[in-house]
Amino acid sequence: MSVKTLVLMRHGEAGDAPRDHARPLSARGRQQCCGTAAELERRGLAIDRVLSSSAVRAVESAQLVVETLGLPDAIDVREELYLAEPATYAKAVRGCRADIATLLLVAHNPGLSDLASRIQGRHVGLSTAAVAVCELPIADWRELLA
Repeated sequence: MSVKTLVLMRHGEAGDAPRDHARPLSARGRQQCCGTAAELERRGLAIDRVLSSSAVRAVESAQLVVETLGLPDAIDVREELYLAEPATYAKAVRGCRADIATLLLVAHNPGLSDLASRIQGRHVGLSTAAVAVCELPIADWRELLA
């Protein structure tokens, strides 16, 4: 049986802006994301693709991980992932190509923690810049929560 790895990451701490969608990372949020990237590197996770919410704080979080890990700058930014429900996050993941072994999804709570909880069968609470690494016994992303 094949195994896929889904890394669910909540964006780092955000600063202020007139609109929620435009809130950038705070200095602490940038540090958090660099620390998370270093932890992913220590775990030996080779990320093949990155999906991100279109919110500024999520895109900046994804960019810091990509830069820290030396990944190709190929972040797939999607408007529908902004403050989405777990079903929307799962649908985006299910739309990924089968040849992607490790996928990073950078998004928001409560939907992201809810998705992690459903996948892992226990409560998962993601604080800012935290990750849930989900090893899935599936051959194709279309099988996620099917």
